[in-house]
Amino acid sequence: RDALRRKYAVVVAMDAMDTSPSSPVWAQDVDVFTSPDRNTTEAGRQKGLGAIVAMLNAGELQFLDLLRSMESCLVTTDDARRARGVLLLAEAVTQYGVSPAGAPKRAMPKPAAELLAQFFASKLEDFAVIRAALMGCTFLLNARSGVGEALVTHDTARTMADKLFEAVHVPSLVQGDRFRSYEMLLALCSHPGSASPKGPPLGSQSPQEQLEQLIASCDGEKDPRNVLLVCELWKHVPLAFCGSAGARAESAPSQQHKDAFKNAAEELYDVVAAYFPVSFRPPPGDAIKVTHDELASTLRDAMCASPTYAPYAVPHVLESVDSEKAPLVVADALASLAACGAAFGKAAMKPHVPAVWSALRQVLLRPPAGSDLDAEGAAKWATRLFAANWSGGDGGAPDGSLAAMALCDPCLGDAATALAPSSAKTSGCCGGGKCGEEKDAATKKEEDAPHEHTHGGGCCGGEEEESGATSASAVAASANATEVTNRGHAIVAAAGRVLGAVAAAGPAAAKAALATGVSPLLDAAGIGEDGDVSGIAPGVAPLALVLATPATCGALDGASRHDESSSGSDTESVLGTTGARLVCLFAAAVTKSFAARKSGSNRDTTHPVDTEGTGGIDTDDGAVLGVAGLRTLLSFPKGFGLTETSHVNDALLALCAAATASDDNSFSPERAHDLRVRAGEALGAAASFGGDAQIAFAAETVATPNLLTFATDVSSPDSVEKARRALQALARVVHSAPVTRRVVLAPLCDAVVERAANMAGSGETHSLAFAALADALAGVDGGVSVLLPLNTKTGLRTPGILQTAAMTADSVSSDTSLRAALLAAALLHAPGRDANAFACSETVADAACRLTRAAVAACDAVAQGPLLLEAERVVMRRHAEAIDTRQGGTSSDTRLDATYTPLNDASMDASLTTDGCSANDAAFRVATATFEGARPDVSYPLDTAAGVAVTSALAFLATLSDTQTTPKSQLAASHALSSLVHKRGAIGTLGGNGGLDAAIGGGVATVGSLGLFDHSGPIAAGGVLRALAQRGDPSSRVFAKTLVALLSHENRLVAANAARALGEAMRSGGGGAGATRVCHGVEKPLFRQKFFAQTLPDVLAVLQNPNRNAVLGGTNSNSSGIQGNTNSSGIQDNTSNDSGNKQSVRPAALSAVVHLSRHAPGSAAFAAGLKILPLLPEAARVLSDVTSPFHDADALAAAVVLIAGFFADPRGRNALETHADANAGAMLRALCELAASRDDADDAETQNKEETQTQTQTQKRETTACLEVRETSLEALVAATSLPFSCVYPYRKEVTAAATMALDDPKRRVRRAAARCREVWLALDTKT
Repeated sequence: RDALRRKYAVVVAMDAMDTSPSSPVWAQDVDVFTSPDRNTTEAGRQKGLGAIVAMLNAGELQFLDLLRSMESCLVTTDDARRARGVLLLAEAVTQYGVSPAGAPKRAMPKPAAELLAQFFASKLEDFAVIRAALMGCTFLLNARSGVGEALVTHDTARTMADKLFEAVHVPSLVQGDRFRSYEMLLALCSHPGSASPKGPPLGSQSPQEQLEQLIASCDGEKDPRNVLLVCELWKHVPLAFCGSAGARAESAPSQQHKDAFKNAAEELYDVVAAYFPVSFRPPPGDAIKVTHDELASTLRDAMCASPTYAPYAVPHVLESVDSEKAPLVVADALASLAACGAAFGKAAMKPHVPAVWSALRQVLLRPPAGSDLDAEGAAKWATRLFAANWSGGDGGAPDGSLAAMALCDPCLGDAATALAPSSAKTSGCCGGGKCGEEKDAATKKEEDAPHEHTHGGGCCGGEEEESGATSASAVAASANATEVTNRGHAIVAAAGRVLGAVAAAGPAAAKAALATGVSPLLDAAGIGEDGDVSGIAPGVAPLALVLATPATCGALDGASRHDESSSGSDTESVLGTTGARLVCLFAAAVTKSFAARKSGSNRDTTHPVDTEGTGGIDTDDGAVLGVAGLRTLLSFPKGFGLTETSHVNDALLALCAAATASDDNSFSPERAHDLRVRAGEALGAAASFGGDAQIAFAAETVATPNLLTFATDVSSPDSVEKARRALQALARVVHSAPVTRRVVLAPLCDAVVERAANMAGSGETHSLAFAALADALAGVDGGVSVLLPLNTKTGLRTPGILQTAAMTADSVSSDTSLRAALLAAALLHAPGRDANAFACSETVADAACRLTRAAVAACDAVAQGPLLLEAERVVMRRHAEAIDTRQGGTSSDTRLDATYTPLNDASMDASLTTDGCSANDAAFRVATATFEGARPDVSYPLDTAAGVAVTSALAFLATLSDTQTTPKSQLAASHALSSLVHKRGAIGTLGGNGGLDAAIGGGVATVGSLGLFDHSGPIAAGGVLRALAQRGDPSSRVFAKTLVALLSHENRLVAANAARALGEAMRSGGGGAGATRVCHGVEKPLFRQKFFAQTLPDVLAVLQNPNRNAVLGGTNSNSSGIQGNTNSSGIQDNTSNDSGNKQSVRPAALSAVVHLSRHAPGSAAFAAGLKILPLLPEAARVLSDVTSPFHDADALAAAVVLIAGFFADPRGRNALETHADANAGAMLRALCELAASRDDADDAETQNKEETQTQTQTQKRETTACLEVRETSLEALVAATSLPFSCVYPYRKEVTAAATMALDDPKRRVRRAAARCREVWLALDTKT
């Protein structure tokens, strides 16, 4: 009894010891982490784990002690607690040795690693803890010592593998456990002990059995995450069993391992071959993030891991190189084929080269058509294969190489037959028949089938029918000829793709392709050795172009592959004698000198030939191919292209002819214009070509003088038109190669001066010639002169020659500055020599202004000084004359009367385009253009007094309104003022506030100037405000608040124009050309976003507190000194009260919101959507009211576009959906009102019909909308149906009624939009 009592006391004491403060502090952390209680937080578990890891890293705890103390939780029958115990050890092993300061990770002691490895391996047979056990095994197998040795020995690793294969059936595990198993197998194959005769530690079985177990573990995997890991494992298996190439015997697996791998190669390859081609597509909302490209790339690496796979991989991949399969499958197969060749090597691939070409030719002859792979993509892959070392491409096209097989393919013989002039007679109606093996298969069928004609056909449309042929036979022959032409086109195009792909493989391959491929085909087409194209039969020339174009482009790519570091003696012409023949072929196509069908001519209107099909290449299409071919021939690197200077000159002159060709021989003016643009760009590319100085020199000395000859010949109307086209081409050449200005600028400037001196009294021909010169030298800014065509690549208009000079600093800039200064001086003094020099027409006046502005911009700062002084003299004289006229009482004031009369937009537009202007007006506008082209660093004005004087004078003239002032002179003064304030205001030479005080003193932003009908007041005020804001001047905020205050003015026209001025400051073209980069304007980044974000709250504040900023006529003055009752001439303004009562400020503020928002960047407007959105419906009604001064058709259209944007744009929909219940109804009603409205022109068209209706229906509407507004409103109503159903359903009847009314609109576009809108909204009823 005493013994039992003593034993019980010991047990109690031990239990007390476990819970006493002397117990290990980490014991509680172990209990927290391994607790199966679900109420234990994950953060608490991680905290306990972190404490244990910290003690292990600090040496306060050893793994052996930890393992012993955890015995109870590692052998417990509670699966959850046991699993967490093993997981604790695995996490501790993984995080061991990590230094918080980023120092190298400390290696685990080898004894501890061995002990833990045996422990984790023993746990592999415990299904409940297998994932943690696999995690620990994998980490220890990958662990390395400080010197790179494995912590786990080869024997221990082999024991771990035996446990894995014996205890675990990998395919039966869940996805995560299979993933861990593959990681462990990868770690076993990557073990450093594999690089020894022992081989990989994959168990104690024989190498053959090891591979069998490996295959059994991985075969049949389907999860894409696991497939990626299996492919990664398969990349290491060959290395583990065969070793690296060139390894010594003691560092490589035994021969037994190598033999085992060789014997099991097919089974190994089949494991990964099952995934090819990859059909995986990530599902929508995929969280796994495994992509098709990632999977395909990893699979390719696994399939090409060993040359032993070659007999199985190459035939398998070639099965998918089939044009009948999906384009993505073919693309994957071609990529895999290239990877196989690069990995397997020349010896392993040699037996498969014929099979590779057999599959590849099918893809080239019948390329897939899809976004994943098209004809161009297939040709690029073919080029890569032709150029590969394994295919023999490194030596050009030697016998037995892939390129040599392509150059001997029957498809080239078929192309020769199709190109032969006698092909129709020798080959029947098939024009060369099928390609290669298809020909044999179709021979008997074609022999049995009766021919429907005996003449014509061929590949090119054949010959004419016999004179006695009946109409029916002629129709049949035409149909057959079309079919044959299309077939011949397909045959020749296929041959061109093959030759182009071969030629792009390298210089040697390109030379072989042109010599043995293209040259014989040109012989067959009838093109002589000397390039004579007169022997080409009608219809054959387009096919020859289809053949030559891809072959030439491929040769250029091949020549570009030449190693530039090689010596010059290694270069050899790729083109050879074929180059001259190609020049003649392409030049004949460009000049349309083939005896072939012209565009749109000789067409059978009863049974038309499908000229848009594959075979319908007319002369316009041929000319485009010719331009492309010549441009390619002029792009070869030095020593590889054209060898004779005469050939280069012939190509350039042909391009000159194409660049100046008329529209006579084209199917449409648009196609002729496109051809001229392409030819001009080709000349520019040749002039700027840096790969061969000979070509650039020839472009400058041959092509440019040729164009100048045409450009300066204005002897007849036809020559003027050709001169215009030549000038456009010169502008493109100079834009691409600015150095050519040294050749071009002097003759053109002399021509301008000569024509300006003789302009007075000249006819329309000289005016058009002068305008054409202005277009070429100064570009286009929206004048009435002819527009320069768009650039086909960028979509932008080609800048003028002087504009290019202003934006370019190069070796010819000093000469350009001198020439430009002389030109600007001549233009400024021309009215002094002849008062009517530029007054003959508005065309000439606008051209003179553009030339002056561009010429001044091209000058340096020193040369601009005298020009600006001369311009100042003209402006001050004009200002003095205006003051004298005003004081003399000879002018009549045209300011607003007491009763408002709507401005007639049509009469205003007519005043802007009237042909002819006064001599005084033209001279003044030329002078103001000088200020627009000034540089910011020019030494002007001479002093502050002069700066203030000229600024005030320009402000006065910009806002002057009398019978002797034209809108264009007002606009010119306004733009000059903006440019001057923008560029020279910051240095203080224009007076206070960066020139703002002088501008206000001259009349800008006064009640008098803002009370003008012609909008010159808001244009001037907005231009000055933009000039200040664009360079970040602080006074811009003061000025903006001044205009916001004028929104509360009781004169409604003043308030309306103040709103317009705020919008003018935001408009992209506000302030004129002087604020643009081409005229040296500087724009602060995001200045429009900042201006909008600062000004919009001020305008909204007026809506919230309309009396706060009220400006009554004659009672208040603002911070800028603007007197409410003083106009620009110092005369009292008596027009401040239009009704005797104070007007509401709301229309002006709403108008300002729209004017600001319409010019703001979309992101900024939508960001303020919650503030703008509720105001837009009311603003649209204000802007559409023709009885008020707030009516603005452009702003109304912008308001509708904003409303539509909130419905359609995702950025705006967020704001709309937030307050859909409150705002959707108002928007829908406003859109309905605009959609059902008419403008005055529409009312005039339907006036006779409306006379029979009631008076209410026939009276003039107060709300009008142009065609675009009505159409956009209906489109916005359609987009509105995507709003929540509860928001739009109540308004379905109103919208349907408005759409029904719009069905009677006189414009078809509106009726079509109305039908769509009605259909969509009627469908809402079906949802109920």
